[in-house]
Amino acid sequence: MSGIVGIWNRDGEPLEASLVARCSATLAHRGLDGEEHWIRGPVGLACQLLRVTPESADERQPMLDTAGAALVFDGRLDNRDEVLAQLSRTTDVGAASSDPALVLAAYRAFGDTFAARLAGDFAFGLFDPAGPRLILGRDALGVRPLFYARAGATVLFASEIKALLAHPRAVRRPDVDILATYLMSGAWDPDGRTLFDGVRYLLPSHVAIVTPESLAVRRVWDFDGQRQIRLGSFEEYAEGFREHFARAVRRRLRSAYPVAVSVSGGLDSSSIFAVARRLTRDERHLPPVRGYSYTFPAGSAADESEYVAELERDWGGTELFPSPPAGVLAAPREAVWHIEAPLMDELWRSSRGVLARARAGGARVLMTGHWGDQILCPDGYLLDLFHGLAWRRLIAHFGQLGRWNGTARRYFIDKFLRDVVKEALPRPLVTLLRRLRPRHADAWYAPAFRARANHVGEWPADGGRFATAHARSLYAEARSSFYMMCREWENKTAAMYGLDFAVPFMDRDLIAYLMAIPGDVQTRGGVSKALLRHALGGILPDRIARRNTKSDFTDFVNDGLANEWDGLIECFHPGAAAARRGFVETDVVRAALQRLRGRPRSEDALLVWSLSDLVGLEYWLRAFFDDDKGESTWPRESDRTGSLISHPA
Repeated sequence: MSGIVGIWNRDGEPLEASLVARCSATLAHRGLDGEEHWIRGPVGLACQLLRVTPESADERQPMLDTAGAALVFDGRLDNRDEVLAQLSRTTDVGAASSDPALVLAAYRAFGDTFAARLAGDFAFGLFDPAGPRLILGRDALGVRPLFYARAGATVLFASEIKALLAHPRAVRRPDVDILATYLMSGAWDPDGRTLFDGVRYLLPSHVAIVTPESLAVRRVWDFDGQRQIRLGSFEEYAEGFREHFARAVRRRLRSAYPVAVSVSGGLDSSSIFAVARRLTRDERHLPPVRGYSYTFPAGSAADESEYVAELERDWGGTELFPSPPAGVLAAPREAVWHIEAPLMDELWRSSRGVLARARAGGARVLMTGHWGDQILCPDGYLLDLFHGLAWRRLIAHFGQLGRWNGTARRYFIDKFLRDVVKEALPRPLVTLLRRLRPRHADAWYAPAFRARANHVGEWPADGGRFATAHARSLYAEARSSFYMMCREWENKTAAMYGLDFAVPFMDRDLIAYLMAIPGDVQTRGGVSKALLRHALGGILPDRIARRNTKSDFTDFVNDGLANEWDGLIECFHPGAAAARRGFVETDVVRAALQRLRGRPRSEDALLVWSLSDLVGLEYWLRAFFDDDKGESTWPRESDRTGSLISHPA
């Protein structure tokens, strides 16, 4: 997890070193191992370096090759051996070469096709003066963020948007259509637009090639939706999963420092922790692994300490600490500044505690079980059972799905029926109906702002490219632009503490394997994550492997809200940033808050989530756009990360 920045004045105007330094300084939290710049005439690159892998011990960036190309790279290559084998006859790189050195060598050896040969979690910017041209690239699933913008003749790119906004020519205003769509429906633009007008994210699996005259984006890799793997038994599928999953975890253990795992006691994070501890026991060259978990009131629906105790008994290496209170107003300015979006995490204080403890323990990698639900149990396979006339098995699955997912069986039946109808209708009609369907919007958003929503499309995850409905549904989960945005937020949050965010369930080879096998194998007999449960027998504690419940934070976050009503009301005075821009009506907000504070505690968390978005919007606008009123756009020193590392609680 490094921070990378690039600026190119395509009209040839010489670039000032102070400007590169100014943009790079906003990413100082991403570089525990120092900052370096490279400037040649109109182009400049900068890197806030974090060394993680053993091969990076002497790494310096920006990195140059003998022909003058310069590279900044954030990430980890997972197919080093394959790339080294391809390069061995043409270059002098060796097994000890750093990942960015392999990327530069691959560019020289393979030219425009080099990015398609790279696998892992990465983002890079490469400037070749021979073109001249700038090449930006991003990993297959968007685990590493990379943003770019044009300001007149200047092209900018960076790991975080704040570095782009530090350029004096950058436009600083929200993209109102994208903002309204996100707040009203949770949708995200699949074509690269962000919440910041003129700033785009590079799509996963794509490169952008910039020349003095043009900027073109193209895909360089994608999953093979036609691939099918058919084995002789469930045990063989489980063995294949076990191999792919262990490799996904091992890849993220390639660190010269201890590795932390955020452990909840749930099936996904516990699986990662148990496999990681077993790998480090059996393969002595791997770094130590420690798990970190926050606990909730004993006996509450959120309390999972008994499951973490099972992990401690079998594998050791866990550390628990009590969760601080939940809150919508938990360090809101800090949160939006780092995440760069109007999002408030009600468990922000708890999340910070895990990050701070992991960093204090010497870790530079934080693994999480995020996205296990999306990857391990997509429900498109139900359509495959339907089309294959396996209706008895289909009915049996409906009977079990609710039991193993903590969700009413009716939910799965209704969704299945909707999927059948959608499959039968022409795709343009489905898209039109989705755009026309009513959207929930809280009354405090102004009508004109609400009307700006629903102006974006969706990732094209349909068509004739998939052998099964299961493959199509898993592809849609992996390619979801909203989930990609969430991974960007998680990366930036971990970066606050100098940690490299790593998600084994977002391993492209693991996902490719799961896409290719029958979907009902993953959910054998209607048992959620049956393949994972069986594959990790003898590794995962039995009590966790048999879990059919999830922790529920509803009461915990609602209790936190009970102490914040005065602060919430105070946020939305007539001069509030969201009111001045016409996004909310403060009299409506304040009246609604006064009315809601007196009602009994809700049985769900919908109100908390809505208020989190509302508070996030207000503080996001203040943090990034309020300097037009003479207020500082950048956080105060007390809001910066340094003070938080010293005071993690």
